[in-house]
Amino acid sequence: MKPAGTISFIAAGFALIAASYGLARFAYGLFLPAITADLGLSRTEAGLISAGAFAAYCLAITVAALASNRLGARRTVLIAGLVATTGMAGIAWSDGVGQLAAAVFLAGVSTGLASPPLALAVSQSISGARQGAANTLINSGTSAGVVLSGPVAIGFVEAWREAYAVFAVMALGVTVWLGYAMPAAASVAARREERAGPNARVSGALRPVLLAAFLMGMTSTAVWTFGGALLHGLAGWGEEAIARVWIVIGIAGIVGAAAGPLIRRFGLNPVHRVSLVALALSLLLILFSNASGAVPLIAAALFGAAYIMLTGVILVWGVEMVPSSPAFGLGAGFLAIAAGQVAGAPLFGALYDWKGGEVALLVFSGLACTAMCVSARPARLP
Repeated sequence: MKPAGTISFIAAGFALIAASYGLARFAYGLFLPAITADLGLSRTEAGLISAGAFAAYCLAITVAALASNRLGARRTVLIAGLVATTGMAGIAWSDGVGQLAAAVFLAGVSTGLASPPLALAVSQSISGARQGAANTLINSGTSAGVVLSGPVAIGFVEAWREAYAVFAVMALGVTVWLGYAMPAAASVAARREERAGPNARVSGALRPVLLAAFLMGMTSTAVWTFGGALLHGLAGWGEEAIARVWIVIGIAGIVGAAAGPLIRRFGLNPVHRVSLVALALSLLLILFSNASGAVPLIAAALFGAAYIMLTGVILVWGVEMVPSSPAFGLGAGFLAIAAGQVAGAPLFGALYDWKGGEVALLVFSGLACTAMCVSARPARLP
């Protein structure tokens, strides 16, 4: 693939991840206070709706690798873009809890469909030495979407429906771009059949990845789903101030693009553990968000950098464990992240309602510390 084509493909993949993860999936927490006020959601209901999006991700990513091989990575990616567009348009026009839940679920499907075919296309069109950097750069598109959602939220303030309509138009534009930018090798099924599957050897190799990813996913719901509500309740911040926090999360998350080079230099385990320390610390700092206006911004920066770095770690870890099947390795790790988020969102919401945000934050920072006990294995499956 020519350098110009490679750059266009990586940029378009980055934009799709920004639209599906940053906008379709994680902007929900940013707009949650306004959505709650309009539709009268309880924190438990908000958590369950968020869990539905993560469950949709689980459902979609389990079939995404198979769809990529059967339909081709290009077609699967285009479907992901169209689903993201439809889901966000549905959120914009929701006038009840049921419709909102269905639209958020559909938006969550797009994230599960997006990552595996992009990883497959990278493996087909980019040389092996550059694949890790390409994958982690595309993966950091989440940060760009989160950054973008902040100014839109400030511009529309409480007009969350209009904001999601803008997001839907953006996602449609990205989908059209992908139609031109995807490499020719991704237009058909994989050139080689991915033989790795959910057998005993693969399951054993991926077990540490899956456990670490599950715990990280659970922890992350404290901010992705309830970050806005926590800052509103603990510090009395309004929607505009919370939107600025989202911008900081996104900007800091761009650091996650360096996950591949950092892992090559220092190894998976050190990068994994340092990132988990930052994740746990970010939740603890939220406890002191009323002490100073700078504290929530520091917490946001730590969370954004840690989360995107950790998703990069899980991506590289999963792919390295099953190098003959990159879409499967990535999909398994990201599925475990989403499974943790499915479990974490309603659990945090229930804890929040029962014992308050402070207790919920302490419990979830402990989950991040627990994940530090999980180590990467050096063995790789051929």
